[in-house]
Amino acid sequence: MKINELKGAWLDYWVAHSQGISKAFLEVRQVPRTDDFHCVRLPADGTKHAMVMNYTSSWALSGNLLDKYRVTIDHDGFSGGVQVHIFHSESAQWMSIEGKDAREAICRAVVMVHFGQEVM
Repeated sequence: MKINELKGAWLDYWVAHSQGISKAFLEVRQVPRTDDFHCVRLPADGTKHAMVMNYTSSWALSGNLLDKYRVTIDHDGFSGGVQVHIFHSESAQWMSIEGKDAREAICRAVVMVHFGQEVM
């Protein structure tokens, strides 16, 4: 799937994986009694509780990515969308990607830096 098409729980999944969480401990699950989905991190230590990894809706999680990746944000006053710029150290170039809001754009940028333009 193309990075600029990722959103919601699947974008959260790939951000979590980019942060070093093994795919073996990540699942996208339907939220009970709703049509919504979320990404959960399965417990590795035998505890009973999974942790919701909601980077795209939580500044507590996605905000940490701003400093870690030195992301800059541009708001588009016309479309309401957001474009972020992120420095890709391997290519020594700035890369840009858009999202419906800042959190989505930041998350897409982080996934793009780690996995390129597409994920499988």
